[in-house]
Amino acid sequence: MKVIKTNDVEKSSEILRNKVEKAKEKGSKGLQNQVENSVDIVDISKESEVLYKAKKEIDKLPDVRKEKVEAIKDKVENNQYEIDEGKVADKILEESIIDELV
Repeated sequence: MKVIKTNDVEKSSEILRNKVEKAKEKGSKGLQNQVENSVDIVDISKESEVLYKAKKEIDKLPDVRKEKVEAIKDKVENNQYEIDEGKVADKILEESIIDELV
């Protein structure tokens, strides 16, 4: 069995289809049967498909939201940026608790 290491389901399926098509084009029943019989089939659940598509969309998003960074920079430069000490303290405690649980 040959394992194709890829996270791209579409690419893996395309590779498999190409192998079968090449065997069919050659007209070799033996080769065609060999290819079809040597392939394991994976059935992907609907939930996995949804997660896969969602991940592809998330990957398209930028790592840094430039407009938000620029807005904060402007506030800091103009001494208009206000820090909510309560939110900061809450976040520190929340992270501390999560760290202890993990």
